Amino acid sequence: MAIPTFTGRQLRGYIPTILTYAVLAVVVYLMFRLVKKGFTNLSQGIGDFLNTDVQEQLQVSEAQDGTTMTEQEVQEFKSTAKQIADAQENALYTTGFLGMSDPDEEALFMPLLDYNGAQLREIYREYGQRRGKTLFEAYQNKLRGGMLESFAYYDDRVQGCENYFDDCSEVDFARGIWMKSGLPISF
Repeated sequence: MAIPTFTGRQLRGYIPTILTYAVLAVVVYLMFRLVKKGFTNLSQGIGDFLNTDVQEQLQVSEAQDGTTMTEQEVQEFKSTAKQIADAQENALYTTGFLGMSDPDEEALFMPLLDYNGAQLREIYREYGQRRGKTLFEAYQNKLRGGMLESFAYYDDRVQGCENYFDDCSEVDFARGIWMKSGLPISF
């Protein structure tokens, strides 16, 4: 069987064709990535806008510590709740050591400690659904609960995690904080 040989003139005819196909393949790949990302962002955006999980959870529960807020108090607290919800998102999606996704637990927990159940509910409402997840779903994905995966957290304002010897992990501590909200804790 003979190996085909090409003259310089024949080879010059193939190079533009090969380059055309290569450029076309790159363009198709980039278009596919853009469309895929667009649909993902669109579906997350619609879910974030509709926010039905959060509304349902708030409607079927009430603050465990018995606190409530009047409509005026809710309106006055709204900007604070938004700031804390934004801070929760930032703390959850912080990039840590070597670019790894590692939540900033101090920034996540400390701002929540002084709020009562009704105020925590408003913070949860304000967080809504971001990046396709409720706050508790984000907690579930980001926080660690194993003895070797987490430090021990404690504060006398968190039921069940009042001192170091309670040995509360990130997950336990977050549950203790949110317990007074009366929301169904799903993490």
